[in-house]
Amino acid sequence: MGSISVKMYNEEIRELFIKRCILLHRLGIIFFPLFSLLDFLVTRSNFLTFLLWRLLFSSLLTVNLLWIKKKHSYSHTLLLTFIGYLTGGAIISLMCRVGELGTIYYGGIILMMIGASGLLPISVKQAIVSGLALYSVYISIILSAGMVSPLTLQTLFNNSFFFLSFIIVTSVLCLENSKARLRQFQLRTNIISLGNKLSRRTANLQSSIDTRMREIEESNIRYRYLYDKINDFVVLINQKGEILLANNCFNQKFNYGDETSDKTPFFNTVHIDDLPVVKKEIITRLHDVHSVSGIEFRLRINKHEIVEVECNARRIQSNSNLNGYQLVMRDISARKTMQRELTKSQNQIAQARMATILGLARLAEYRDEDTGAHLERMREYARILAEELSTWPAYQSHITKTYIEDIYYASILHDIGKVGIPDAILFKQGKLTEEEFSIMKKHSLFGGEVLETVATENAERSFLTLGKEIAYFHHEKWDGSGYPNGLQAEAIPLSATIVALADVYDALTSKRCYKPPFSHNKAREIILQGKGKHFAPDIVDAFLNRESDFIQTRTDILIQSNNT
Repeated sequence: MGSISVKMYNEEIRELFIKRCILLHRLGIIFFPLFSLLDFLVTRSNFLTFLLWRLLFSSLLTVNLLWIKKKHSYSHTLLLTFIGYLTGGAIISLMCRVGELGTIYYGGIILMMIGASGLLPISVKQAIVSGLALYSVYISIILSAGMVSPLTLQTLFNNSFFFLSFIIVTSVLCLENSKARLRQFQLRTNIISLGNKLSRRTANLQSSIDTRMREIEESNIRYRYLYDKINDFVVLINQKGEILLANNCFNQKFNYGDETSDKTPFFNTVHIDDLPVVKKEIITRLHDVHSVSGIEFRLRINKHEIVEVECNARRIQSNSNLNGYQLVMRDISARKTMQRELTKSQNQIAQARMATILGLARLAEYRDEDTGAHLERMREYARILAEELSTWPAYQSHITKTYIEDIYYASILHDIGKVGIPDAILFKQGKLTEEEFSIMKKHSLFGGEVLETVATENAERSFLTLGKEIAYFHHEKWDGSGYPNGLQAEAIPLSATIVALADVYDALTSKRCYKPPFSHNKAREIILQGKGKHFAPDIVDAFLNRESDFIQTRTDILIQSNNT
């Protein structure tokens, strides 16, 4: 890029950074105090202390926000946001140390990293520096307690592993986003430049043609000069599609020589796949209207060369007699190529975001090595149930091909909130106590809140909306005895009811630290007992219709796992 383009790009990124920082501060002002509800439930003895910290931090963010909006300066915004980022991390680290709650509050630090890297247009260097700075704050505060127990060191080591892993993941995401933003800017700049050039070259072209054509109609097409001086392709055809007249630009491009022979079929130059468009949108429509514009199709120069054109056409007639159709075709091959590159770049951004989120799901799930291919099985079971329901009249309008694809990806996000559950509870061999189970149940809230933040920022990705529903509600039960909200029957989102059965089936037929794997028949019997209680009746019926596919899927994935 030239120096001017680099300056424009940097200004655009800095303006975007300021806007995103304002949004990030507003979210912090609202949600940081709101999480005091978690303090009240988890550590009431520290509730007032933690509430004071949260209000002080919220006040700091408010001052930062007012200063950022007043100055609207990139350097000020960067400094204040970095200070707020480290201060928030320090407060959460103090909560981890004072409350001795391990990864419950550690999940808040990870949430800050995800929010910052997902929202802010920062470079890889900035992502690494901010991540390591936040990690240094966390380590310093945790170790400043003096005597550290072996359990604390074990938790600290475990958290450090995931902390550094998240730094790597967010750095890769920032790298891909930076590349994609640069590609988008370059393509957008090129398209604007090309459009300006084309506009200058073809200014008043249509007006000139209209004026000249009126003269041609009055004098039986006497002014061939106009056609020969236009850089676009201009042809005059009769109702049969035979070329009556063409300009030099068209003749030279298609090797017709200086003169197009009489009765040359224009349709022979049109790409065979676009012939229906030309005949319907131009020839047929010009029987009813005087002119059409903006019709895009392809011209075939030879076997290896194709030109994409945008055509404006009008009906030529004298008095009530139709003389033919005038077609003015502008070469838009370069513009279409740039548009395809822009679309490709946008798809790459979407794929990068999806890959990152799916990677986070696997990172959360694979904390437990015994789960094996749980994620792969889960999404296959969810897809089978959704496909079965899509054939039922009651669900055909709701469960589309897109919905099936979305639930296939979204289902593996169901337990992403487990990253915020302490290992001592998550991997406990025996039965959980009532207090431990209460903490375990919070994983649905943790996961739902994380995905709700991401889904709000990426509203075009519908699978994230399903992921949020699934993370929140896949432990709800049909009779209302589930958690976190005790939803009942149709109040539970369909996606969550599908994943609930898939999750239980896989848990029953898989080895766990507290049980051996059950047979399919045993799992089938348990699911039937839960029909109308734990599970939605329709979902159980769909499972029964496709249980052979469940068995085959499990077998195939097991064979694949053994082979690898």
